[in-house]
This record gives sequence, C-alpha cells and structure tokens, in this order.
Amino acid sequence: ALARQDPQTAERLATEALELLRASNGPVAAAWALHALGEAARQRGDIAAARRHHTEALALREKVGHVWAIRQSREALARCDAASKA
Repeated sequence: ALARQDPQTAERLATEALELLRASNGPVAAAWALHALGEAARQRGDIAAARRHHTEALALREKVGHVWAIRQSREALARCDAASKA
C-alpha cells in the first residue's frame, strides 16, 4: 500500500500487524510495522506521528542490534526532519 501511495490502507494494515506482533512479543517484526506506520504518516503529512513511530522502531531495532534496520530508522527520522523544515 505504501508503494501505491495509499497511506490510509498502509496505516490500517500496519496497525493490525503491530497489535498482533506486540501480543506475540515479536520486537523485530513490530519494528517493521512501526516503520510502515511512520512512512504512512509521513505520506499523509503527519510528521509528528511519523517521528513517533520511527523513534519507537529505532528503539526496538537498537535493542536487538539489527544494524541495517537501525540505519533505515535513522534515515527515516532524517526524512522527517527534512519534511518538518520544508
């Protein structure tokens, strides 16, 4: 849905996935769902929500030490910073 520029559908699907993943204690997958929520929020123009989701995803990724995903979260936060300055 994100690739199709459909942030509403992406947000709904990622929210459902996040609820299931949090219930199953899956931090890596939960971080991916949070990343998707952050990207959907950014596409909608809600930079504050995007930053919250990406920050939470970054914390989970740092906790498990997933280096590539940590970099992805930091890049997403940089996009949020750029969008807020535009």
